[in-house]
Amino acid sequence: MQRILVVDDDPAVTSVLRRGLAYEGYAVQTAASGEEALTAARERYPDLVVLDILMPGISGLTVLERLRAADAQLPVLLLTAKDTPADEVEGLERGADDYVVKPFEFDVLLARVREFATLSVIISGRAARRGVGGAPGRLHAGGSGRWPSSGCPVQP
Repeated sequence: MQRILVVDDDPAVTSVLRRGLAYEGYAVQTAASGEEALTAARERYPDLVVLDILMPGISGLTVLERLRAADAQLPVLLLTAKDTPADEVEGLERGADDYVVKPFEFDVLLARVREFATLSVIISGRAARRGVGGAPGRLHAGGSGRWPSSGCPVQP
């Protein structure tokens, strides 16, 4: 079962995503802040992160940068109310794999999540056939594929 970390300070959003994604067969963990997200990612490696940008404390873009520093292969989908083309470009240039604007249709978000799941299976299968370890996720340069067991560079 694939693990998804949903990070949003709006309890209504996390509730809808938790219920909907769990119904679709995903293991869902939620976090309400950037700090919680970084802790959750260190404690239980996710296969995908759905991340809001506008949160109190550490912003979603800072969380994204820290996640990327720890593992460049971890798929991150930004889900945000920031809706200008410049916002989307910034999110993608800073390392997001996808960008969805709120309000959103759950079915559209689910289709994107399923695409990441499909890529994960394909990449995991290829790595296994080659005898290479690594986290499922989108291909990016660098990254070990798993969070280090100690000394993880992601700090809240």
